Amino acid sequence: MVPNQRRQRSSQTIVADQNDPADGFLAAEVSPSQHVQPPEWLDMKALTRYACVSERTIREWIHLPVSPLPAYQVGRKLLFRRSTFDHWLEAHPFKSADAVDISCIVNDVLIGLGEAS
Repeated sequence: MVPNQRRQRSSQTIVADQNDPADGFLAAEVSPSQHVQPPEWLDMKALTRYACVSERTIREWIHLPVSPLPAYQVGRKLLFRRSTFDHWLEAHPFKSADAVDISCIVNDVLIGLGEAS
């Protein structure tokens, strides 16, 4: 997007500036054939846009008891390394309910209950 280009969204006009740090990252002038990468370090706002999730979801990921999302705190600001986030996300693939062996879980619970008696 060109600096200060206006675009319509519902009934209001928004001015977007590609060099505005509040937009998450600085964009360099590139030709349409080049791909612009976000910066290596992302703040919370930039990561929510990059990952397409809410801030609440990211905070939940940071506080997971097992394999939490790595974050760095500088003062009161949380920062995330984009490459680390990408690797962390790839380590958490979706597992469908079909992939879970429920009968094995039930058997383990029943054996545990039998041992407790």
